[in-house]
Amino acid sequence: AACACLQTEEDVHRLVLEVAQDLKEYSVIYAEIAPSFTYYSQYFESMEDTLRVLVDAASIAEKETGVLLNYVVSVERHLGADAAVKLAHLARKGAAMEINGRPAVIGFGLHGPEEGHPPEPFKEAFDIACGDGKLVSLPHAGEIAPSPGMGAKS
Repeated sequence: AACACLQTEEDVHRLVLEVAQDLKEYSVIYAEIAPSFTYYSQYFESMEDTLRVLVDAASIAEKETGVLLNYVVSVERHLGADAAVKLAHLARKGAAMEINGRPAVIGFGLHGPEEGHPPEPFKEAFDIACGDGKLVSLPHAGEIAPSPGMGAKS
């Protein structure tokens, strides 16, 4: 429901700026944000367009707050391998985009419930995104309740 609030470029710019302002308040100087393109990119022309909006928002927020921001493009496990491959190509495009002279996207991740969604089907996507070392492999594991840290049992 919260992602339904991100329907315009102004919405995204406001969110990213407020995140950067909050980070600054807590003395954070660098953050990596892993937005879910699945839940709000339909409000923009494409996932690539959504990423461009996020990159622009981060550039502006960074100049205003001094907090350095980068992105991690991540696939939700339940979306499957085909969606992961599409997002891997998006991550590659994002690595060529810049936030104030730095690559905008620094990594490729895997999120969501592990049970029933093992990592093996996502190998091709990670090879595409991270195979040449330009992007860091950042899959998450064991963070879903009720058993954080217990892998697929969580």
